[in-house]
Amino acid sequence: KLGITNNKKTSKQKAIEKEFEIIKLYQSSHSITDISVALGISWDHVKQVLLKENIFTSKRGSTPRKFNFNENFFEKIDTPEKAYWLGFIAADGCIFNESLYLVLSSADEKHLLKFKQRVGYEGDLKVKNKRASIILTSKKMISDLIKLGILRKKTFKLDERVLSFLEEENKRHFILGYFDGDGSVGIGTHNRMIMSFCGSLNLMDEIRTTFIDKTGCFFSEPGKNNNIFSITLAINEQRFPKIKKFLYEDGSKDFLERKHNLFLKKEELFKENHLPEKTKSYVRTREINKLKTIINSAQRELDKLLECGEAA
Repeated sequence: KLGITNNKKTSKQKAIEKEFEIIKLYQSSHSITDISVALGISWDHVKQVLLKENIFTSKRGSTPRKFNFNENFFEKIDTPEKAYWLGFIAADGCIFNESLYLVLSSADEKHLLKFKQRVGYEGDLKVKNKRASIILTSKKMISDLIKLGILRKKTFKLDERVLSFLEEENKRHFILGYFDGDGSVGIGTHNRMIMSFCGSLNLMDEIRTTFIDKTGCFFSEPGKNNNIFSITLAINEQRFPKIKKFLYEDGSKDFLERKHNLFLKKEELFKENHLPEKTKSYVRTREINKLKTIINSAQRELDKLLECGEAA
C-alpha cells in the first residue's frame, strides 16, 4: 500500500537472465557448483540451463569436459595407429575416475600433438613446469580401455591379456607403442646396442615370445627390481635389420621421433664397422652354432617321421 515492492529475483529468474554467462563459464571448465556459488543461482537451475541448451553436464561437483573428441577411438583396434596408442597408454598413460591422463616431458610435446590429432581433441595441450599433458574425460573411452586390459593402477596388474585382444599384425604396433613409453635403447659392451622393456612379468614374457616368433631374437629372462620386471636384448649387426623391420617398417606413423632417431643413430655403429674383427668373428660363430642347433633338431624330427613312415 505504501508502494514498497520486493525486487529480489528468484534463482530461476537469475538463471534465465544469466544464461549466456552460465554457458560461457561452464565451457571455460568451471563446474556447476562453482557457477552456482559465483552467480548466486541454485545448482539445479544452473543445470537446467545447460540441459536446455543440450550441453554435456557431469556429476555434482565434478569438472566438466571442455572440448570434444572421438570417444570411440579405442572401441575397435583396427589400425596400426590405434594399436600403437594402446601400447603407449599401457606404458605411460594413467586412468583416474573417468579420465585418461597422458603426461610427458615438454621435449615430447610434438608426440602428444599426434595423439591429439588422432582422437580429434579440439583443445590445446597443457604445458607447464617442463611437462606437456592432455586429459580426456569420457566414460565410454575409459570403459573401452578397461575392456582391452588397461586397468586403473595398472603398473603391477597389466598382463599378457592386453595383447590377446589384438589381431596378430597389430601386436607389433602395440609393442612399439609400449617401447616408446617404457622401453629404452643404449650401447653395451663391444658396441652392441642394448634394447630393454620393463613391466609386469606376464607382459614381459609375452613380448619376449612375440619377438622370438617374429624375429628369431631372444630377450633375456625377466629380471626383477621392486616388483617391476625387465627384459633386455643385445642387438648386433645381424639382428638390427630384423628388429628395425619388426618395429618400424609398414607400421604406425605416430612413433616417438626422439626414440626412433636414437635407434637409427645406433645403426651407424654397424654401418661404420665399429665392431672389432674379433667381436664380428665371435658373433658370426655364435649365430652359426645356433643355426646348427636348429638344423640338427629339425633333422632328428625328420628322421623320426621317416621311421614312422617306413614302419607304416
